[in-house]
Amino acid sequence: LLPASEQPIRVSGDRIQAIDAESPNTNISVIGRPAQFRGRGLTLTGTNINVNAGTNRLWIDGSGQMELPLDRDLKGEPLAKPGAIQVSWQQRMDFDGQTALFEEAVTANTASEVLRTETLEVRFTRPIQFRQAGSQPAPDLDRLTCRGGVLFEGRGFEESAQVSWQQFEAGQLSIDRTRGEIHAQGPGCVTSIRPRVANLTLRRGEEPPAALPPPSPGGKLACLDVRFQDSLSGDINNRKIVFHDQVQCVYGDVASWQSRLDIHDPDSLGETGVKLSADQLSVAEAIAPLTGRQTVELEALGNVIAENRTYTARASRLTYSESKDLLILEGNGHVPAELAHQKFIGGPVLTSAARQIYFWP
Repeated sequence: LLPASEQPIRVSGDRIQAIDAESPNTNISVIGRPAQFRGRGLTLTGTNINVNAGTNRLWIDGSGQMELPLDRDLKGEPLAKPGAIQVSWQQRMDFDGQTALFEEAVTANTASEVLRTETLEVRFTRPIQFRQAGSQPAPDLDRLTCRGGVLFEGRGFEESAQVSWQQFEAGQLSIDRTRGEIHAQGPGCVTSIRPRVANLTLRRGEEPPAALPPPSPGGKLACLDVRFQDSLSGDINNRKIVFHDQVQCVYGDVASWQSRLDIHDPDSLGETGVKLSADQLSVAEAIAPLTGRQTVELEALGNVIAENRTYTARASRLTYSESKDLLILEGNGHVPAELAHQKFIGGPVLTSAARQIYFWP
């Protein structure tokens, strides 16, 4: 069997019409329920499919679906097993060989991700030539741009066990898979749930395990929910996201993958949960040195307030390391960092003010 990108173009439907079949500007129209186009690594389905060989343009008026092979997820991270992406739409699709525009109620699905938006623009790393004979490189996604609102949901698995869940919502979204960059226009929110890193104590001289089994179903789950007003920028390769303007965030334990923290209800955070507000917030994933698990690293800048049931912290800059359970507060040279802390709920309040405060919650 030939690879998908080397297979000849095949069309099928109830009626096929070829105009100027002998000229370089051959125009093919396929009508059917459904009409189908296969070739160059793509599979397209709709009620009418039109191809103009001279302009290298393919378009579908009305609803339809496109499928193509995928070896990386929508964010550009490698997949454990090659899969496929299916894009469906309701109004129209227009494709010039390198950039495809899908309009109205667009949904893009992979095995573990779903993206919904009103308008989706997909650009491939290299153009696809419909008239050119012979083999061509398999199509690969370069950039995805969502407009008119976007909702993304994804899950991560290790050895068939779920190890993460993410949801993202914003006004616009752009993912550059080649450069590993993400940009979004707010207001928006990001929610992430994954197993909380367990403390692992090693005896002197003992080496950490090379690999750990997936988290047990009964293990604790940590939820991070971030709301932002202006924009979001992300570095996929370094697993870092920066939120800008009027950022609010809650972080704490949840009982299941379906549970959520209420950013407007501090009592929902429990004893270990934290609510944080700042002008800017950076969230990065790091690997815990002993467990090998992904952990959260936070950096908040500007008018920072962090609070839970036993403490309230104010600072110009705050950093938090989940793996170290360490909160660092810093003043700005004119106003010191402040920490008001109770060892237990209802106990005496201990207040500290300094240029820098180290706090192990």
